[in-house]
Amino acid sequence: MKALDQIAVLEALCRATRQWGMFINIHVPDAADWEEIWKAAPYLDDHMQILADGCGIFLFDTETEMQEYYDQTVGDDGPTETNGYNGPASVYAITCNNAGQTMCNENT
Repeated sequence: MKALDQIAVLEALCRATRQWGMFINIHVPDAADWEEIWKAAPYLDDHMQILADGCGIFLFDTETEMQEYYDQTVGDDGPTETNGYNGPASVYAITCNNAGQTMCNENT
């Protein structure tokens, strides 16, 4: 048996596909709604299953594309240079390179 947590899955996917990746986990206090989540991570409006699951993995062809999405993601660290949202919702994000190694950027 081999047990994989979500980060191990991210690393395995990136290594197998040779793509850059980002894992996200949505945190929404009871009072927050979908609109707040979309403000914290605007790209999620097209990904209803990830919203419903509360987490997901995105794969990218380039590091630049991955970084653009990471920079839009507001986590516990608060607003980013490209997303000034400062409300109740937060979206944790961690990235992984195309060799399957998690990177140092993590928005907590």
